[in-house]
Amino acid sequence: MKEINNVTIIGRLTKDPDMKYATNQTAVLKFSIANNSKEHTNFFNCVMFGKYAESMQQYLRKGTKIGIQGNIKQDSWKDNEGRMRTNVSIICDNINLLDGKKSNQNNQQSQQQQQEDDFPEFNENDTNDVPF
Repeated sequence: MKEINNVTIIGRLTKDPDMKYATNQTAVLKFSIANNSKEHTNFFNCVMFGKYAESMQQYLRKGTKIGIQGNIKQDSWKDNEGRMRTNVSIICDNINLLDGKKSNQNNQQSQQQQQEDDFPEFNENDTNDVPF
């Protein structure tokens, strides 16, 4: 039976993400999020790869509320003094931007203004434009 390794977390970015490229030119986007629970705040290191990482970079800024889905990966290595070190990261498969309400309201207002500009104001007392 295959083990399950799925993570879904909602939180806010603790700083602007860091984009680098691997030697094979694959985009590597690293960021961290803070998740507030009743007892304390949890911090998670996250990594995303490829074209999706490149496209998401433009939307992610410190404080942005996001939902992530992915899996946990633990890396182990020996430091310069011979001690074992570990790092746990979330490898993100999907990011949902959750700060959309304010920007969505602004977008709806601009669409409504555009529609009003497209159609002239109707005056029912003006009979010059009546085609019959």
